[in-house]
Amino acid sequence: MQYPLYDYYYASDMTLEQILKHYIKFFYLRKHGSDKAEKVLYKVSESSKMQKLFDRSASQSIAPNYIDFGSVISEIMYFMFQSNETQALAVLAAAIAWDKKVNYLGILKNEYDLRNDTIKIFKNFSIYGDMTQQEFEEMTRSSL
Repeated sequence: MQYPLYDYYYASDMTLEQILKHYIKFFYLRKHGSDKAEKVLYKVSESSKMQKLFDRSASQSIAPNYIDFGSVISEIMYFMFQSNETQALAVLAAAIAWDKKVNYLGILKNEYDLRNDTIKIFKNFSIYGDMTQQEFEEMTRSSL
């Protein structure tokens, strides 16, 4: 059955990096494969447009949100015609890269707020994951 990944991850105690790895392993690879996942991560890490967002964030002391990351992702030629799942993966990767390069001291946005804001991309794109009801309930039980 299909369940909303936003609800699934929001209720978890995973960090943003753990969510990225889990999303790739249990959802993304099923549809897109490991070569594509690696290419997405590479494209985000090497993007000059993403670096400009990071530089602007650092110089203005403003933390970007998932919409900001998504806007930059959508301007990168490679992502213009990619699926919502691929763009969501790119947003997760961009947020993690920003945290490591700009926000590594937690100055602009704490880890919890960054995580909860970034995973809104799953809700924004209405991304669902194929899992059993038991799997969904085990992850979300604590929030029910």
